[in-house]
Amino acid sequence: MGTGAEDDPPVKADSEHDRREVEAGAGRLVAENRAHRLAEMRRSLGLTQAEVADRMHVRQERVSAIERANIDASELRTLAAYVKALGGQLEIIADFGGERLVIG
Repeated sequence: MGTGAEDDPPVKADSEHDRREVEAGAGRLVAENRAHRLAEMRRSLGLTQAEVADRMHVRQERVSAIERANIDASELRTLAAYVKALGGQLEIIADFGGERLVIG
């Protein structure tokens, strides 16, 4: 008998309001997971938040905010600078089922 989340019944939304709240919560979890993965990448590269901040020309607190998923969607340039400071390149991809479109 399992005790993991896979054994839990799916969450049901009883109303449109509930459905929106569930979707918003799921979106926050996805954003937090992505931010956590960025922090893991930084650590695996042996970089501190201060070093990344220096490369981005921002304060360390800004890097911390990115790694806590405390970033607005309009701040993609900041996120792109973060990824660049780690030696990567940010790609924005729209997925249309079988077709993927690189937007930026």
